[in-house]
Amino acid sequence: MMLAIGNFVFNTRLGQAAAAGLGILAMFSVWLWRHDTRVAERARTDFAIQVTKETEKARDKAVKARKPAELPGAADRLLKLHCRDC
Repeated sequence: MMLAIGNFVFNTRLGQAAAAGLGILAMFSVWLWRHDTRVAERARTDFAIQVTKETEKARDKAVKARKPAELPGAADRLLKLHCRDC
């Protein structure tokens, strides 16, 4: 059986073409697997960077919003701006 397969692969053009096709398919599969792994890692890294930037923006916005409340007279300004009955 193995001898017949060996004869087919090594002694016929069709067998050689099939072996070459399988070799190319195997190399392409390995390349595709490695490429997908790299792309997925790059996507995770890019997503982490984007989340970090958005978090920093939100933090800066919150700090900016709290800054006036730390100044003296903040309660009076709040009452003056938002209290209809005062």
